[in-house]
Amino acid sequence: FGGRGAGGEPTAVAVVSDLLAIARDEVPFGVRSSVLHADVSPEVTSAYYVRFTVADRPGIIASLASAFARHSINIDAILQEPGFPIGRRPFVVSLEPAPASSIERALNDLAAFEFHGEAPVALPVLSVVSTGVPA
Repeated sequence: FGGRGAGGEPTAVAVVSDLLAIARDEVPFGVRSSVLHADVSPEVTSAYYVRFTVADRPGIIASLASAFARHSINIDAILQEPGFPIGRRPFVVSLEPAPASSIERALNDLAAFEFHGEAPVALPVLSVVSTGVPA
């Protein structure tokens, strides 16, 4: 989750509290009662956040870009913060919207590379879609 808020722990508590209320079919504080429920297709097209932890060496980003390009997935941005050990260097790749099956195939291709310190984490970035229903 991203955006302005009270800070990490207070925001996490609020989010978990709201999720528990929704799971109990309650309406969380501040949420409109006209919440629409929608089924999510396993073939949803969305942007993705992918976190890699690698043993750093030249050519890793080129390998990632090549694997994503083979599946018609465009990279939006790459972020790597300094200060981590070279053997377990985390970085994040944000991807432009793509079908879930394309992301899965690209990650399967990338699994063959030996630079991974741990398995990548890929999360869809869900956004609010206008339904035409007034708020």
